[in-house]
Amino acid sequence: MASVADPGLAWAFLAAGLLFIGIAALLARRPARLLSAGGKVKGVVTGNDRQEVLSRRGPMSNPWMFFPMITFTAADGRKISIRSKIARSRPLPMGKVVPLIYDPARPEHAEIRSFGTLWGFPISFLILGLPLLLEGLWGLGVFG
Repeated sequence: MASVADPGLAWAFLAAGLLFIGIAALLARRPARLLSAGGKVKGVVTGNDRQEVLSRRGPMSNPWMFFPMITFTAADGRKISIRSKIARSRPLPMGKVVPLIYDPARPEHAEIRSFGTLWGFPISFLILGLPLLLEGLWGLGVFG
């Protein structure tokens, strides 16, 4: 990795890297909290909230994103309906059974239990932040 020559630029890389890693840590709090709460249940897809995405262009692009609507029965017997916070490019089929995780104290904050749904955004920000952080440290001479 080539080091940046300007210390000001090295500090900028370091700050940007720390910012992205900090965002990754904040985004990781929700899935970590849900996993530690221990509520696991199967839910049924009852629909998909379709929203137009204005930034997509071109003849082959899909201008819609779909947020699955899921219903499940919490441990206390309450029937809960949620809208996933993570959009998909294709709708989930109606009636599909999906695994969920939730906090039994707050079941309305459930989410689909899949690696990508839970960890996709935190890992993306971590992947963006680590090279910036390392380049900043390299430019400041931390590695020799």
